[in-house]
Amino acid sequence: MTPVETIATDVVVVGSGAAALTAALAARKGKAHVVLLEKSPFVGGTTAMSGGLVWVPNNRHMRDEGQADSFDEAFRYIRRLTGGRRSDADVRTVIEAGPTMIDFLEASTEIRFETLDKPDYHPEFDGAKACGRCLVPLPLVGSLLGDWFDRLRPASGFGVPLSWRELDQMNGVFHPERFDLALMEERSEAGFVGMGRALAGWLLKACVDGGVDIRLETRAQALLTEPSGVAGVEAVTSAGATLRVMATRGTILAGGGFEWNEDLVSQFVAGPVSHPLSCPTNEGDTLTMGRAIGADLANMWDLWRFPTAAIPGEEYGGKPLSRMVAGERSLPGTMMVNHNAKRFVNEAHPYADVGRVFMTWDPVESAYENYPAWSIFDRDFRETYSVLSLMPGDDDPAWLTRADSLDELARTLDIDPQTLTGTVARFNLMVDEGHDRDFRRGDSLFDRYYADFGREPSPTLGRIQRPPFYALTVYPGAIGSSGGLLTDGHGRVRHVDGTTIPNLFAAGDAAASCFGPAYGGPGGPLAHGMTVGYLAGSTTAGTD
Repeated sequence: MTPVETIATDVVVVGSGAAALTAALAARKGKAHVVLLEKSPFVGGTTAMSGGLVWVPNNRHMRDEGQADSFDEAFRYIRRLTGGRRSDADVRTVIEAGPTMIDFLEASTEIRFETLDKPDYHPEFDGAKACGRCLVPLPLVGSLLGDWFDRLRPASGFGVPLSWRELDQMNGVFHPERFDLALMEERSEAGFVGMGRALAGWLLKACVDGGVDIRLETRAQALLTEPSGVAGVEAVTSAGATLRVMATRGTILAGGGFEWNEDLVSQFVAGPVSHPLSCPTNEGDTLTMGRAIGADLANMWDLWRFPTAAIPGEEYGGKPLSRMVAGERSLPGTMMVNHNAKRFVNEAHPYADVGRVFMTWDPVESAYENYPAWSIFDRDFRETYSVLSLMPGDDDPAWLTRADSLDELARTLDIDPQTLTGTVARFNLMVDEGHDRDFRRGDSLFDRYYADFGREPSPTLGRIQRPPFYALTVYPGAIGSSGGLLTDGHGRVRHVDGTTIPNLFAAGDAAASCFGPAYGGPGGPLAHGMTVGYLAGSTTAGTD
């Protein structure tokens, strides 16, 4: 017979990313007793694997630096990007609460944020800003976590022990060969962690210090209900025992998205998603739990998309590891083509927008028009920039397609040689003209910032002309889910009949974004999840 344990608490939180930790912390600061359940052996979720950026308009740090911003500007900007898919009230709730969430964290924990000069993803739109809305936590010394440091989820990409300002000064995202290795070694020996691990680590420390009861390797599998609403969560431990957590004030679901669940992706998502970049435990557990009691859904057609590539044999958490394709598509001397050997997008534009182009359907061929796709570049690019884990000067690996001519490269890829040659010739002509007439690459401040800044004449446009030529296969990936349980701006979950399910909340990628498909700037989903988590936690504690 399976052992059953029942415990009582005020609030139970499912998940351990930034949204979950912020929710737990807000509830605990409101004097609620909080139990947090995490199904893996690690705390941090996708947050710990990320860059740790949070996008918060009108934040205090902007004002301290003399940068003007307002709620109304941010609202106009995000409202344009939502496509009408979410209510103005919910959009405004989250935008207005963002700065309060940051102030709460800095007042209640040891975490400290600083601004970065990164632009919004569409800086030319009304209400957007060229810098200041993107915040990032300062690095953390791992020893501050004590024994919990070994339980902080390992990084998969953003693992450098640097601040983002230091990384940007080195242009390290696109030029890892420029890293200050001596500084990085010194920081590593001192136990520093940066980026998303720092954000998750600071929040974890605050929760531990504040007395949140954290249960690892405990997988929530069902919501417990009574006539008055949700009463808690039933979970199973690594030992196979059943744990029932009865929560009198609220249950907050923040256990990540569903992008690693092939059945859910196939059922709901428009377009292919073959290479997720997020935490492999994001299998839609909380989505399934909510659906079982009639919770409504929203935004399920889409994900937070990101073009990706993969090196055969690499793994993370027992699943294939994918890598972000960023400089390999946006730096001078590279472009992307589809199976028709044609360009199909502004390669330097925000990754979520570029990723959505993989959903384009060709009604004649009855197939996805831009899948598969390849990033095409030449010897000059290969000798100048990194390609995934390859540094300039490294030997060419078997997984990178190489040919002595464009004709040969096309035949290897099984695409039309004449079309590819023509596509490259047209691209080079536009490079010489200094203007991409087809997709306006380089017109936006964003395009020019997320490139080889300082390079003349263009930080993003460069000829492809010197053999050998290369092709990197680019896949449709995702860093999380923008769809999930339908909530209002405070995280209260909606039933399919339009009512609110009493005592049930959702935040982070477990919930549908209150911004719909809108991705305002670097760290948009992460900040949104933390803000809704903060509001949900405060509401359960009665402090909202």
